[in-house]
Amino acid sequence: MAVVGGNGWLGREIVGTAGQQGLDVTVVPRDVASDRGALADALWDMDVVVNAAGCTNPGPDEHEQAVAANEKLPARLAELAAENGWRLVHIGSAAEYGPGASGPTPLTEDQACAPVSLYGQTKLAGTQAVLHGRKRGADAIVARVFNLVDAELPAHNPIHDVAAPFLAAAASTKGPPVVEIEVGIGDPTTTRDLATRGWAAAAIVELARCDDPWPPLVNVCSGRATSFGELAEALARQLHLQLSVQDLGWPRGGRIVGDPALLRDLVPLAPPERPDALARSILAGESQC
Repeated sequence: MAVVGGNGWLGREIVGTAGQQGLDVTVVPRDVASDRGALADALWDMDVVVNAAGCTNPGPDEHEQAVAANEKLPARLAELAAENGWRLVHIGSAAEYGPGASGPTPLTEDQACAPVSLYGQTKLAGTQAVLHGRKRGADAIVARVFNLVDAELPAHNPIHDVAAPFLAAAASTKGPPVVEIEVGIGDPTTTRDLATRGWAAAAIVELARCDDPWPPLVNVCSGRATSFGELAEALARQLHLQLSVQDLGWPRGGRIVGDPALLRDLVPLAPPERPDALARSILAGESQC
């Protein structure tokens, strides 16, 4: 197995999970992935390739980098999969659905996509390139990953700002013990489908090992709705803090939750984590949690 982008935040977890299961894993770093010839040479004898590479938080002046990482690389991998006969698991993103998908009904894989961000648009283009590759003979699947949490949250992760004050409180060793915390959240009612990085990595490795015919696209999601306010309450419980949440009045983020039925049909999965388990994962690196 090869993991393209295996040094990234999710890629590292996939590599570690695969290694724990006794799989022989090759990490293909981003500099190799950017060279068409070097990429082909690195992957020619693989049985399955997971593409975890991507430009995850492109700024408005990074359009070219986002297209190269999120669209052109998946297209090239799909071409190589068709040419060489190995299987491709391409990691997509729930951002492809776009904010218009918000609503009470869990999102299935046939939900129409209308992304508005550069990230979502280029990730959708990458998904379309992989699906086009399937029509040309590539044994490929798009694993569309929803929101993930864990320790070491990247700054662009939507949960980062919710978790930051709790992480600071957990790490503080100065002054009297903290017993109360007031947290400002842009919109505490924003509700997302949250899972830990480890849970998602395990699902992706299981997909990579699956011998059954793959569907074109599968949601990698928990199916569990967790609002930012509920996550804050869980973080406070883990630290035994009395919590006061201030709604900062940002535009309402709505409810975007996936339907994991197809994923469950394909691979064995542990039950999705409840908010307290998500909170423990976020706080895992802090001694007071």
